[in-house]
Amino acid sequence: MGNKELRLNYQEAVQLIRVGRFEEALTILKEIDRERPNVKNVLYPMAFCCEKLGYAEEGLDLCEQLIMEYDHEKARAIKARIELSMAIPEAVEVVAGEEPVEAEEEPFLPVETQDPPVPELAPAATDGDVEAVEVKSRHKKPIWLVLLIALVAAAAVAFLLHKYVLNSF
Repeated sequence: MGNKELRLNYQEAVQLIRVGRFEEALTILKEIDRERPNVKNVLYPMAFCCEKLGYAEEGLDLCEQLIMEYDHEKARAIKARIELSMAIPEAVEVVAGEEPVEAEEEPFLPVETQDPPVPELAPAATDGDVEAVEVKSRHKKPIWLVLLIALVAAAAVAFLLHKYVLNSF
């Protein structure tokens, strides 16, 4: 699998996570991990998917690996939630009522103005890790408002052209 294909697969997995299709995302991330093993930018979303799917043992293993190799704080949070759900199954319902920080922040998503992290190029000890590519929510204006503003601007330009340019001949 080449760099471009890995990048596209990673982007597809990220989009699947965004829409809650964790099983499909996990499958793609596992393929990437087979090609380029032990990359933090791949291991963390895998752990996140395992948590969401209830794959406790696999999720704990991934969290342990992230903690041991990268001292990953967000993996500690996932690990704590998984352990809580294993110890007290009823607690899952209580915790499920609260949305986890990771789900709101989407910490493993690449910044749109930069190229997404390429798993095969992301060295283990660089700043190109998950935390360095966090995405904050962008301005979310309804599409109808954007279109209305564009329409008003176009009408104003047409009016000015008609009044001042076309009538001057």
